[in-house]
Amino acid sequence: QAKVFKLRWSRVLQLRARMHAQPAIWFHAAFACQTGLLVGYSLCFIGTLLVNVQRALQLCYPCPNDDYSDAALAECTCGDKAFAVSSVSITAVVGGLMGGWVADTAGRRRTIIMLDVLFIAGSLAMALSGPGSRHAFFGGRMLTGLAIGGSSTAAAYLSEIAPANIRGMLVELNELGLGIGCVLAPLVSTLLGETRWRLIVGLIILPAGLQLLAFATLLQESPIWLAKQGLVDEAKEAAETLGLDLYERQNDADPARQMATGQEEDGEEVKGKPSSKCREKGTQRALALALGCGLGHAATATNTVLYYSRNILTRGGVEQTLLATLAVDAMKLLGILTSVFLVERVGRRRLLLVGTFFIVLGHAGMAVAFAGETENSQMALVSLGVFIYAWNISWSGLMLLVAAELLPTSIRGLGLGAVYSVYWAVSGLEEQTLSKTFREFTVSGTFAFYGGLSFLTLLFVAFFIPETGEKIYGKLEDLAQEDEASLETESTNVSSHSEKVAQ
Repeated sequence: QAKVFKLRWSRVLQLRARMHAQPAIWFHAAFACQTGLLVGYSLCFIGTLLVNVQRALQLCYPCPNDDYSDAALAECTCGDKAFAVSSVSITAVVGGLMGGWVADTAGRRRTIIMLDVLFIAGSLAMALSGPGSRHAFFGGRMLTGLAIGGSSTAAAYLSEIAPANIRGMLVELNELGLGIGCVLAPLVSTLLGETRWRLIVGLIILPAGLQLLAFATLLQESPIWLAKQGLVDEAKEAAETLGLDLYERQNDADPARQMATGQEEDGEEVKGKPSSKCREKGTQRALALALGCGLGHAATATNTVLYYSRNILTRGGVEQTLLATLAVDAMKLLGILTSVFLVERVGRRRLLLVGTFFIVLGHAGMAVAFAGETENSQMALVSLGVFIYAWNISWSGLMLLVAAELLPTSIRGLGLGAVYSVYWAVSGLEEQTLSKTFREFTVSGTFAFYGGLSFLTLLFVAFFIPETGEKIYGKLEDLAQEDEASLETESTNVSSHSEKVAQ
């Protein structure tokens, strides 16, 4: 036990030394993580303000019995109301592919600037909408969806400016920004009043404008991306500004560092190998696992439950729904903080396994809470809290992190965009059909169904996802460029890993 304690303490000291030794990286990361803040705020304000937006834009009017109380509006559903929620997910599918392509061709930095412009335009369109111009609100939500879909670029950027030993923490900090945004949305609603929803939505302009200004004038492009484009001198300059020690050979020398200096291990200069030069089999295997992460994450229906959290609590008989929503968002933030603390200590795979297991339990608890003739409000609230916490120690931040570590550099931007597109496509379908499934299969049956899908996700992680925390960038890319014998060896190793887990 003493040896284990000394080992863990030495890792903490090494991490602290790394943080103090590279302040430029943390400066860049602080601005990059504002993407998470923008995404979180944009995703979570609709759950808090949906009833007031519905009333202000007269969505689903007239309601039965002309009852327009909060409880009645929560029950009053129609296509416009569903689209006000799901339109973000629909356009996020396009945004993921578009943003990924732009990130790989124009660069991570320019893509993030483009996303800020979309966030600002979407915010203005929603804030200026009214009963006679509800389509402006829908248009604003769609622009925001494009930005959210492309936000995976921030994960690619963070993972490429970070040393391997803090890469997971930096990408998780972006998710922490998302959690803070989710907490700020209901908190600002409480402070300003939910009826002032246009002002609450318009506040997105402030962090988006600050990030746009910083990336346009101060921050460096990813040295990994620059080197991939053959811009070796620019890559070296960016790396020096960031304080990355790319020249010191270490026992576990990172191939990404060698790429950024323009040198492979054999001393040959790298001119930015395009995806067309990657061997198809190795790239397809990495991409298939990454896309599986997006599909598995979406199968848990976590984003849909977050969107409709207030409506779910209202259906469950919770009276103080705004305070309950704040408590749920606090659980989200606590889960992210837990993941930030554990991701480099416990590993990605273990967090995914534990988190998915408790997601299944959360679905089961909510299915039981809504099963009787009278809803169990306390069980619904506790189950939802467990569900949100489990999501945020696992898939919420780890989907993009694991996918980024699986994908080769040459297609990382496009690959992450595709992962996000798969996730948002399935999530959009779930959001668009949730009200209907509640009616057709009951609330309890719906949660039981998604609990079953979440169990399949648990099996996917157990049998197919390896631990990626110890992988160094370039490893899978190197495998994709080796001969067929090497690729067959890697495939055998993955199969052996699955067999061991099954045993």
